Amino acid sequence: MIEDAVRLSTLVVREDSPLKIVPIPHLIALKLYAGGHKSQADIIELLVRNPDLELDEVRSVCARYGLGGLEELIAESRSVSRSAPSGSTPKDGTALLEMIHAGKAHVIRIGGAEAWERG
Repeated sequence: MIEDAVRLSTLVVREDSPLKIVPIPHLIALKLYAGGHKSQADIIELLVRNPDLELDEVRSVCARYGLGGLEELIAESRSVSRSAPSGSTPKDGTALLEMIHAGKAHVIRIGGAEAWERG
């Protein structure tokens, strides 16, 4: 799994660096394989922050390695996305901070990771 992720990496940190950036579907598979609450929260955040991600490709990579539990995390990411305040996204930190200060959103904890919801 790791060898495939590195082999398929086309992005590098910088031109003279040996470090590569693995494709998001492989990163999700690696985190799913690692397991645990933090990895699950990371997967949800990756899905929320990449709404144009080809989910069929993610499913295919995870299925190739016999990894289960992806569909539940996809469903969770959709519920997090739907609870996002209109006009801002989780990656829009300034708008989120303004909403928290105005009492229109608050920080919650999901499996040891911080998230936010309208309210």
